[in-house]
Amino acid sequence: MIHFLFPSFVSKGRDRRVPISRVIQLRAPLKTVLFRDGGVSHVLKSSCIRPYTPVFRARLPCPHKKCRVFRGALNSLCVLVCVFVSFPSLAVAEPPSGIQPLHQLPLSHMYSLVQGDSIRALFTAQEQEDFLHELEKHPPEWDQLHDPPGKEHGARLFILNRRRDDLREGHSLLTQRIAFVWSGILGEYHDTHKGIKVVMGPHPTQTTWGIVRFKPVGLPNEMVAIPPPALLTSLKERITKGESLEIGILFTGTLIPWESIIYGFSHDGLEQGMVMPVVHVDGVRYFFNTKTE
Repeated sequence: MIHFLFPSFVSKGRDRRVPISRVIQLRAPLKTVLFRDGGVSHVLKSSCIRPYTPVFRARLPCPHKKCRVFRGALNSLCVLVCVFVSFPSLAVAEPPSGIQPLHQLPLSHMYSLVQGDSIRALFTAQEQEDFLHELEKHPPEWDQLHDPPGKEHGARLFILNRRRDDLREGHSLLTQRIAFVWSGILGEYHDTHKGIKVVMGPHPTQTTWGIVRFKPVGLPNEMVAIPPPALLTSLKERITKGESLEIGILFTGTLIPWESIIYGFSHDGLEQGMVMPVVHVDGVRYFFNTKTE
């Protein structure tokens, strides 16, 4: 089953939002897309699905007036159906398994998890800066990207992002497998897998380019860390006592070709420049970070 995230659409003849959570079938030659919503199937013409990027609210006109796509408050990037023609491998790819062993490694030793693979580690600020320099040449001039009063919010960012998308087209680093880290917390015990569910969150890095925060796409349906048997009992006891156990989550994958880097500003009141590499995930690994050794 293919799992992607789409914006909501309004069904014909009804002023009602129907949340789309699952794509069941992409019908060749991509003239129609079959969705499932609450056990009910809906067929929508692919030409009616407009590209939508929440950061910039960019939309394209829909040729069918009765089938409109609305802007939604989404926490993840919407996958654009229109690019499935150019990148069919992403359209049919199953998410990687999130049921993985929990390695007992200090943070400094996590390179061993990708050793021997043709994967470029982007764990430190320096590694991320070097990668961005090869791909983008230079950071944006953040001071010039704030919109003046009376102008549409995010207009300058939108122009910058579209221009840089065009410039990096065909770059060799778009096919380079990379590795990055997110933070995780061990949650409830999963009896079926004899492991512990993982709650995850981003791990931003302050760099000279701005704050780098990776955005994974195509995450596993389940995320369960399986500790060694000798460790499992003690971890369960500590969790029962209310202790917060932090781990590291190492993701591997490649940049999304059509929108691989998104530039924006933070929403913490400081308006710091943010660089968000968008990565299609193909692997997951768990390890103890330095706080839980």
